Amino acid sequence: MMMQIVYDASTRAYDAVPSLNECLESGPPLQNQLWTVLVCGQLNAVAVSGDIGKAFLQVHIRAENRDALRFHWISGENPERVHTLRFT
Repeated sequence: MMMQIVYDASTRAYDAVPSLNECLESGPPLQNQLWTVLVCGQLNAVAVSGDIGKAFLQVHIRAENRDALRFHWISGENPERVHTLRFT
């Protein structure tokens, strides 16, 4: 069984505070636009692809900020035991 952490950055602690989504500065997308990739791919004889699924998880968090990125993990062997982990 595969498990994945899911974040809901649109939730609020209470009504008077903004959500995480509202606090983030939005900018241009950093990923390639799919249409551009498909059109440019038609112009070349050779295509190269790769799996970068884990690339977005390879971010280093400063030690002083790690406490803000905690999450709880329930072990499959003992559902009563909850581990508190944090991203590094």
